[in-house]
Amino acid sequence: MGQKLVDLFRRKDTTTELKDQQDSEHTPLLDSPTADHHQDEETLSTNASIKPTELTPPESKSTLKKIFTLETSLYILAYFFIACHCVSFDQLLPVFLSTQPAVSLQRPPFKIWGGLGLTASQIGVVFSLSGLTTMFVELVIFPPVTKRLGSLRVMRIISPFFPFAYAAMPYVLILPQSWQEGAVVSIAFVRWVCGAFAFPCITILLVNSASDSKILGTLNGIATTASALGRCAGPAGFGGLFSIGLKMKFGVLPWFVMALVACLGTIPLTYSKDKDEQVLKSCTKHAIKSQNKHNFEGEESNADTIDRESIENVQRI
Repeated sequence: MGQKLVDLFRRKDTTTELKDQQDSEHTPLLDSPTADHHQDEETLSTNASIKPTELTPPESKSTLKKIFTLETSLYILAYFFIACHCVSFDQLLPVFLSTQPAVSLQRPPFKIWGGLGLTASQIGVVFSLSGLTTMFVELVIFPPVTKRLGSLRVMRIISPFFPFAYAAMPYVLILPQSWQEGAVVSIAFVRWVCGAFAFPCITILLVNSASDSKILGTLNGIATTASALGRCAGPAGFGGLFSIGLKMKFGVLPWFVMALVACLGTIPLTYSKDKDEQVLKSCTKHAIKSQNKHNFEGEESNADTIDRESIENVQRI
């Protein structure tokens, strides 16, 4: 009985060994080249379908040519002059108001010196009027005026008033004493109104003159640097000229030089062009051309109708 069971298990092992030998006989020893070829084609097709990542070059930095265009350079120069004479006036005015009047007689037009001799409280009232005037002009008057005329035209209108105000200031001293304070406030009022228009307008013109929006940060930094140079050099220089004028009894010296600087500031504005005005001109030209074309086509259609009516009348006759 035990021998029979052993023989039964031996038969099963032999059958499995035969099957394994048959399978090993049918399987190739090396992989077929056709299969490898198909597999290589599949890998190539999958690799071709995968697009290589496009390497975007880094953004080029704004060059000097891109920043310092002709329009931008003119506006930066104008910004320098505006900051120079406006801040110098604000610095020189309280010194002029607090300086004691001259003891001897004035000899115009150039031998004028001294000041008004106002107290600190009176000078404070004058500068309070300056703040109120600037705030009112920028909040109420500035938006509609610049919307109607444009920033560049407003700058061209107000620029001649700066030299006039500066050159007229020392001649307040030859007026009667009762008129002097009112004359000073009137002349300073002209400067305050013009200054309230000048700084926002020149900032708008600088932004509009940028050739690319990516350089606005750099352009703003350069314009602020130019303005800071004017704010630094102006008060120091004109303060020294005021002291020299008092010693030489030639008090018109700082005011006339300030008027000259303001005149220099008007030169860049005469050669500059506003982009908004250029776009408006091109749009109006295009509108006029289209209107003329429409009118011409209307006249041709009217002529055709008249010719048809005349032919019909001749046929009737």
